[in-house]
Amino acid sequence: MSRAGSDVGDIAGGQHRLGSAFTGTSTTSRRAFLATVGIGAALGVAAGAGVAGVGAAAAQPTRTFASRRWGYITVPDGTRLRYSVLLPTGKGPFPVLMQYHGYDAGTIGGAGYLRGDWWMSADLDMALVSAGYAVVGVSMRGTGSSGGVLEFFSDAWGTDGAYAVEWAARQPWSSGAVGMYDWSWPGISQLFVAPHRPRGLTAIAPGMPVVDPIRDVLAPGGVPNGFIGLWWLTIQSAWRFNLENAQADGDAEGVANNQRNFLTGNQHITSAEYYSRFRDEFWAARDLTDRIAAIDVPVFSMTAWQDEEVGSRAGYFQELLDPARMWWLGTNGRHDTYVAARSRLIDFFDHFLRGERNGFDSRPHVEIWHETTSPEAPMPSDEALESAHPRWRSTFDTIPPAATVRRFVLSADGRLSAGMGRVRSGRVDYRSVPGPAVNFGVVGAITFEAGGPEAEAGWKAGQPIPGLSASFISAPLDSDLAVFGSASADLWISSHAPDTDVQVTVTEVRPDGLETYVQRGWLRVAQRMLDADRSSQLRPVPTQRDADQRFLRRDVPVLARVEIRPFAHVFRAGSALRVVIDGPSPTGDWLFSPLAPTDNAIWCGGAHASSIAFGVVDFAPAPRTLPAPDSIIGQPSRSMR
Repeated sequence: MSRAGSDVGDIAGGQHRLGSAFTGTSTTSRRAFLATVGIGAALGVAAGAGVAGVGAAAAQPTRTFASRRWGYITVPDGTRLRYSVLLPTGKGPFPVLMQYHGYDAGTIGGAGYLRGDWWMSADLDMALVSAGYAVVGVSMRGTGSSGGVLEFFSDAWGTDGAYAVEWAARQPWSSGAVGMYDWSWPGISQLFVAPHRPRGLTAIAPGMPVVDPIRDVLAPGGVPNGFIGLWWLTIQSAWRFNLENAQADGDAEGVANNQRNFLTGNQHITSAEYYSRFRDEFWAARDLTDRIAAIDVPVFSMTAWQDEEVGSRAGYFQELLDPARMWWLGTNGRHDTYVAARSRLIDFFDHFLRGERNGFDSRPHVEIWHETTSPEAPMPSDEALESAHPRWRSTFDTIPPAATVRRFVLSADGRLSAGMGRVRSGRVDYRSVPGPAVNFGVVGAITFEAGGPEAEAGWKAGQPIPGLSASFISAPLDSDLAVFGSASADLWISSHAPDTDVQVTVTEVRPDGLETYVQRGWLRVAQRMLDADRSSQLRPVPTQRDADQRFLRRDVPVLARVEIRPFAHVFRAGSALRVVIDGPSPTGDWLFSPLAPTDNAIWCGGAHASSIAFGVVDFAPAPRTLPAPDSIIGQPSRSMR
């Protein structure tokens, strides 16, 4: 094999394996793989247990590329970024689709990749190659086999990526039209790159990104979330795939970079700035919100309401784009549901990179998938997500669609009543202990599943316990209630402590006695001061600055507005709405660090009328029958007791 830095042809078919436990992991089992690098140990499971069995289950992608090239792109400051190009059959040049992130992008198509060791979706890569695109993977600085030093949400993510796009547009195998694709970290990277408007960038398709890191993920409502530590473990997992591919490529530079990145990354991730729960100068500089308006290319994006990794907020960036060049798909479901939108993704790129007259530009700009299902729901594997599909769809021309505010008031007797009629003054006292876990993927990882029943064990067994939560339920609805967007739980709350954490869970209680999870929101009450420019009736946005904290006086109620994360749901006629208030609990992969339990009270009626406001929209009519229990991705059911 050639030394790193020169383009090479097809990879050799060697059978190299890493001399460690980190072998043979497919996308299906990458959560199990995660357990081996520390999550299992953190939860009392021996790290590395059972990994040999995982390797045997690795799924190999069907190779569709005709040839592969790899090498390094040298950016202006001298840093060398590892890339890999998968070229389709045919003469070319080809339109280019780039994935750019810090997992294993720069070594896609390598020997390990073809054996089933990858981090994103090899099946999606191969589908794009089959559609006639040159697929390029570029590893960010300080990740995998690239040089440089990793810094999370760094400006270099944008400048390096923009340089890589312009490089790809100039290559002899390139038509000059470059798009970017993929979800999660490569979704985030697209929003760093596109505002730079690099020459050649023609369209982007970011799925499930993070835009405002503190508010979106790291401290939702001010409650610290251990996600960044979990993310770092997943990154190290993916770098094992880089190392496997680089070794098989004979890439000595990449092997050395990989080993150095493990050491420097572990030193860097301990930096205290990454664990702040405040929107301080460090995190304000890493907020992409004010850069989004500079994006001038067509955008196809995707959101999953019950996204277990990054949530559904994403800084509401779709609202900041040029509406004439923005298409958005929202669905219930998991983080990796992006793979279910493959046909739309290809149609989008065919239209904007190839100029095909396939009518994509005439499609509605906003599409909502309702009650999306797949095999293995409610927590399916990535392979099962390939076939995810909705029961029905709604479409709109703008985001957000027109909504009417519908408010329900909380009563001390546990009722949730429509409208703002008179409610007798009173209070519900409870002790703020964590509620039940829901969509808890880390537990599934320990049992070597992508999700499965273990992920729902806490939710299935849990029910609000009097005295340890405050529960409010409506009368059965007379007609369907179609809700979209964020919601606002406007709570008058008091505490025995100077500060307390609140978790608000919204569910649908069905006529058959089952209760279906819908969505959650969180708030550390001392951080209740709102950003007036960003807040509305349906969207309370805390400033989350240290200087804006307002601590509580014992048993004195204050108004605390809790942002319920964006979702779409049709509560059926005959069902009831339920709102449960307790302490933060594991939700997906979010592991909170809540304050110590204390005695709280939710005040109701009179001068302290607590309520919750939803945005009601005109969806396409829902099927009359309720979905089968546990058939909806990300929305498990449990029996009411």
